[in-house]
Amino acid sequence: MGYRPRLKFFEQKLNYIADKDSALRYLRETHEKYLPDSLKTK
Repeated sequence: MGYRPRLKFFEQKLNYIADKDSALRYLRETHEKYLPDSLKTK
């Protein structure tokens, strides 16, 4: 089972659609010290 069925579940049950911007925002807010410089907040 891949990630798409799981993603669809979250979209339907939580009424949440993940996109690249929200994913990067989460990574920056939560794990910025581990990210390469190219992904850090400027």
